[in-house]
Amino acid sequence: MSFEAARAFIIRMKTNEEFAKKITACQDVEECEAVVQQAGFNFTVTQLKDAGQSMGLSNDELERVVGGIIHNAAPRYIALSPPESPYPVR
Repeated sequence: MSFEAARAFIIRMKTNEEFAKKITACQDVEECEAVVQQAGFNFTVTQLKDAGQSMGLSNDELERVVGGIIHNAAPRYIALSPPESPYPVR
């Protein structure tokens, strides 16, 4: 799990329409986590937020880019084990 993977995920969501549609079509957190893992990404929600900020995205912009998975994932994590923190991330 890494900051770099989160950054690569954001880039892929911005540049690959088919992949973005697959992520945004997920019906629940578990399905989204499975799709993200199958694509080879492994990161936490915190790492995703940090990566977005490093790319100059506000939280709202990041939510739009990643199809709302940050909001839908809280307090869970995306494609990770073990979690960084036992506390919910929003």
